[in-house]
Amino acid sequence: ESYGGIVSPLTATFAQNLYAQVYKDLLLHSGVKKNTLQKHSAVFDNLIGTAYGRIYYRMENWHKFMSMLPGYSRNKANLEEMLTLNIRSEKSENVVKPTLWIRLVYYPLVIWKLLFFKKSMTILDKETSAILNEYHSFDYSSLNESEVNKHIQTLFDGILRKWYLTVENDTVVMTLFAALGKKKSQEEMAKILSFQSASTAQISALSGLAKALKKEDKLFVVLESESFENFLIALNDFPRLKVQLSEYKLKYGGRFANELKLETKSIDEDQNAFRSLLITYANSPAFEAVRQTENGLDFLSKTFQKFASRREHFRLHRANLFAIIRKLVLRKADIWLERKIISNRGDIFYFKWPSVIDKKTPSPEEIESMKLERKKYETYQKIDAPAFFTVKNGRWPSIKQDNELSFQGMGVSVGEATGKALVTEEFKIPKEPFDILVTKRTDPGWTTLMAMSKGLVIEEGGVLSHASIVARELKIPAVIGVKNACSNYKSGDVLSIDGKTGQVFKQG
Repeated sequence: ESYGGIVSPLTATFAQNLYAQVYKDLLLHSGVKKNTLQKHSAVFDNLIGTAYGRIYYRMENWHKFMSMLPGYSRNKANLEEMLTLNIRSEKSENVVKPTLWIRLVYYPLVIWKLLFFKKSMTILDKETSAILNEYHSFDYSSLNESEVNKHIQTLFDGILRKWYLTVENDTVVMTLFAALGKKKSQEEMAKILSFQSASTAQISALSGLAKALKKEDKLFVVLESESFENFLIALNDFPRLKVQLSEYKLKYGGRFANELKLETKSIDEDQNAFRSLLITYANSPAFEAVRQTENGLDFLSKTFQKFASRREHFRLHRANLFAIIRKLVLRKADIWLERKIISNRGDIFYFKWPSVIDKKTPSPEEIESMKLERKKYETYQKIDAPAFFTVKNGRWPSIKQDNELSFQGMGVSVGEATGKALVTEEFKIPKEPFDILVTKRTDPGWTTLMAMSKGLVIEEGGVLSHASIVARELKIPAVIGVKNACSNYKSGDVLSIDGKTGQVFKQG
């Protein structure tokens, strides 16, 4: 979900590096000795990998790293349930059994951490917010190469060394979700899974900003008919609205479609898209977030909601931190462009992460590799890669174009809806009204588009994927896992969906 579709080599290797660091830190703070982590460093360095220009989990390495801690069988089953891709491994080979030391200290350590976990997450929240505030009005153009590297390294050695805490939070979510699923009915789980998150807070903020802009007729005319740059100039005469826009960007500036891909343009770079979004929301009914109710929920259910809501909150923080790293990378791209190391700004995304942050000048071999990657990625665009696959004895599966349409998916948000479909694999603000959004996958940056919908049909995802969470908050039906929906439906088709049974029908 976080890295759907084509992913640049820079993003893929950046993510690979970060995954390794975060999960090593996770085990280190769970009692695993440093020498054990060093011995199995290849496991952490390859938790994810790339194929066909896409990022995949390397499941055998996830099994190995999870097996280093007690409770492996339970955690493995919970993870497979969360992935909801029908991936089931009956037998895991080469697992690493926890040492006697880990078996003795692990559960007392878990209890100790849980006692102070709320405090730990509150501190992390404050520290992250302080960093985001610091970089909000930062002058990136003044940095030289050494300073760019220093800022990136400071983020990796500082706030991101504490990011393992968010994984611990996610582990609690995963564990409680599995426990509740065994005890609760489908109707009870639907109520438990309806909780407030940062995503609907963003929609409320965007709707409020857009409505406030529309009340100022002269300013809104500039927004509608002129460039965004002219709008920003005109906004200087409206200090209250200027502050409101600044506050929105501070909190949600890193939230956009494909927000974790370093190559994706932010709302500051793609100002026309943000302008269209503001106009669309200004001309739409005012959005009011559905208030969470805990009436009738037991302690376990309320605890799950708190941890799940926190998970979404820190996903927003993560997006904003990645936006800072993107700006630092682009500053280096501008420097390399001035030095004629690259021919255009976008070339930097076809280097690998160490080539960008470890040295001032890439080698001739690295430059040639970058050029080759660009050519390969043109080919990858033509491949409809599978959501998951198995490599046996070093042999990769052949890719077949499968156009068979499934009319049955997984209902993840109850309700029924019928209306005109918008079928799109890329985030875009539609020019024509629509009712049912149909796409392959979403990430949190799609929230603004989902809020315009009366129902969702998504090819990939699960009960706790972002689209499912937002759909339940918005009280709109959603069906996940409809095979080849984007290939077999087209924009303008009239679709009927049932978010309880998971069925999708085309009318006429």
